[in-house]
Amino acid sequence: MIGYLPLALEIAAASARRRPDNLVRVVDKLSSGPMFGVLKRRVGEPRQKEVEATLAVSYDELNAEMQRRFRALGAFALAPFDATAVAAVWSEQDTNIVAEALDDLEALALVSYAEESNVYRQHDLLREYALVLLEREGELATVRGRHAAYYQALAESGDWRATEFAFEQLRQGWENVKESGSAVYDYFQAVKPFLERRRWAECLERGRDALGWVRQVENHKAEGRLLSDIGYIHWKEAYYTEALRFLLEGLAILQETKYQLQEAVCLNRIGLVYREQNRWTEALDYFERSLTIHQQIGSELGEGYALHNIGLALFYQSQLDEALAHLRRSLDIFDKFVGASVRAVDHEDRVQAQEGKALVLNTMGRVYFARQQYDEAMDLWQRSLAMAWEIGDRAGESGTLHNVGCIYLTRGELDKALECFQDSLAVSQGIGHRRAEGRVLNAIGEVSCLLGQYQEALTYCQQALAIHRETGDRKEEAIVLVNIGQICFAQGAWDQALNHFQCGLSIAQEIGDRLGEGIVLSNASSAYEKIGRLPEAEAAREQAAAIFKQLDIPTQEGLQQLVY
Repeated sequence: MIGYLPLALEIAAASARRRPDNLVRVVDKLSSGPMFGVLKRRVGEPRQKEVEATLAVSYDELNAEMQRRFRALGAFALAPFDATAVAAVWSEQDTNIVAEALDDLEALALVSYAEESNVYRQHDLLREYALVLLEREGELATVRGRHAAYYQALAESGDWRATEFAFEQLRQGWENVKESGSAVYDYFQAVKPFLERRRWAECLERGRDALGWVRQVENHKAEGRLLSDIGYIHWKEAYYTEALRFLLEGLAILQETKYQLQEAVCLNRIGLVYREQNRWTEALDYFERSLTIHQQIGSELGEGYALHNIGLALFYQSQLDEALAHLRRSLDIFDKFVGASVRAVDHEDRVQAQEGKALVLNTMGRVYFARQQYDEAMDLWQRSLAMAWEIGDRAGESGTLHNVGCIYLTRGELDKALECFQDSLAVSQGIGHRRAEGRVLNAIGEVSCLLGQYQEALTYCQQALAIHRETGDRKEEAIVLVNIGQICFAQGAWDQALNHFQCGLSIAQEIGDRLGEGIVLSNASSAYEKIGRLPEAEAAREQAAAIFKQLDIPTQEGLQQLVY
């Protein structure tokens, strides 16, 4: 009679348990001809009537209020949702009424409940049926708006675990606000912190959607901020030319509209791009301009980030004492927010401070690593890693795992190093962090080489090289070329090794990476020596020593460029 369709059978059985005569009503529905026709494309013409008949009988049995509640469930994505979300979509504050209503709908098989996780789901055909009813009753926009508002508030709460669990609903919320347009920008700003930490590609896509809308309504402040946000994501993915284009365009608008806080943020981000391009003078100039504005407007968190970035730039220039001084000032600011009482600090500010503290601890670890104070570096990185886990900062987790692996590598504990690198790789691939993925692949290649697994080492390094060439990250490309040269050297292929060292040297000189230049020259001197070109070996060794002396690097390994 009802075509042995599982959903139809389940709903019919649930309905018959409540009222045995409902089976007769199903038969009457089947003989009455087509109804909505919405399920036709999903289950085929012969079975359309059977499913719709059973749905219609169960729906008709509900009173008007319960019918409204069933319809509203159509706003949810085909993913788990909880009773709190349902209460928001129903606009019902009494939790007992919500619980009882959901029990009634479950008894009719109109929603399913998973007791172990305390969440609900809807069958895709039930959702489709509910959406048709919502549209016919003129309720679709209102219900979608409530759904989006609830999940926007969830994202704004900063509870990344709850946000991750509800991510499919968060996506549905985005689709819901796109219908109205005006809420797109606010929704993006709410979900952006979560997306930036865990889903970069989606953040970029959503940012572009929001940018299109604010341009339509000529909201110039929002446009400037979005351009800055999009540029920042491009920086994270190591597409520096694209990043600079968006950031400079955004900066001009932010300055024109006198949006000082976001102007300072954008200046800071431009400095980050110049830092990666080894343009230290420009980087420091933008960081200091950002710091000045943050101090003028009383933005302490912004001041903390600017101080960190100045410290990091000084670190890259091997000014380690000055770098530490700036980093400690930055840490003091973030500690002030992290250690404050819950009432004294806004939740969003506390989360930003936690992120900032994790970042500063990581960078301080790099300074101590460069000084070969490995115990101090390990302690700082373990603290940074714990904080990254706590706040759900996947990018920070990936970078710190890599750094901890570098300490194990330095100590010769290759198994532990490899475990850290593999964990880091899984995280970076999971969030689409291409630059981090390339770095970790290179590190795994280095460990494989030390284990005598030369073919595996070469494969990992070639994958890393492809990523860095794709993103245009010349500095990382040079590092990988040196590593490939070392693999060739370990196998006795001196000429091939020298060729890779020379390619790496050309890039290091081109981009002004003095530390990288010294490291390549040190490696090249060994290759020259092996093939009998002794004068060139001695010259390369002397040049490397001069660079290390100038940079005040205690050893020629220069391992600080392996950590980030």
